[in-house]
Amino acid sequence: MLVTGIDPMRSNGWLSSPANASGVYLDFDNIVISRYNQLHVKNQFAKDKARNHMSSNPRADAEVTARIHQAMIDVGAMLDYASSFGSVVVSRAYADW
Repeated sequence: MLVTGIDPMRSNGWLSSPANASGVYLDFDNIVISRYNQLHVKNQFAKDKARNHMSSNPRADAEVTARIHQAMIDVGAMLDYASSFGSVVVSRAYADW
């Protein structure tokens, strides 16, 4: 999700121009799950139990490992696109719902 029109000058003043502020919120779990299912078959992520898949495990299913790699996204490209709207600040958050 891309959010524009944020006025950072009102909150903490980290940008010189509030007109060039953008916020990007990435939900990596849902992005990867959606891309995985899009490339393969609906609900394939759940069927493959890919959430708990450990490719470093010698007994890991090589096919699932390959599917996960195919579903990877280019975060750099997403941030490059976001920067076309103005300054981008990156922060990391995690929540295990």
